Amino acid sequence: MAALDPTQPTPQDRVDLDGDHTAWSFHEIAGGVVGVEPTGYGDPTRKVLVALSRIGGSAAVVRDDIDAMVRFGAATDGALVFDDDEYDYVEPRHFPRHLRALASRAWVDLDQPLDDQVEDAFTIGREMVSVHTGLKVTDADIEAASAAPGYQSPALGYVEELVALGED
Repeated sequence: MAALDPTQPTPQDRVDLDGDHTAWSFHEIAGGVVGVEPTGYGDPTRKVLVALSRIGGSAAVVRDDIDAMVRFGAATDGALVFDDDEYDYVEPRHFPRHLRALASRAWVDLDQPLDDQVEDAFTIGREMVSVHTGLKVTDADIEAASAAPGYQSPALGYVEELVALGED
């Protein structure tokens, strides 16, 4: 939690989601922790993913925001292994081997007709998180995390990090 720069726990109905801030809530599961952020703009930076992977061996994020941008990021043993803010447009060969089959199911090949070629990228991203981390995350786990007290945290850190890296 410290890597996400949270403040004290706050009941969900009292968390200030003002554009500069969001809130994380957490639920412990077998082998790890599920974190939920409700706005789609408070996802962990690459630096945070790397730090989390140093603690637990692997960390991953999937995010779907109001702009329909679906991010998938993953780190292992203190190293970023993949991260893209619109991962469904990245050819599967660019993913770590253990994620390529799933990535191919979400890939939007712009050289092909769009009407029936892909599955829901967020759902596939959730599966990729489970494969990468080895954690089985259920809908009930996400609901439990969502119902837990929120920890207010800065928003848009990931975006600021991309801009600083020249990847806007």
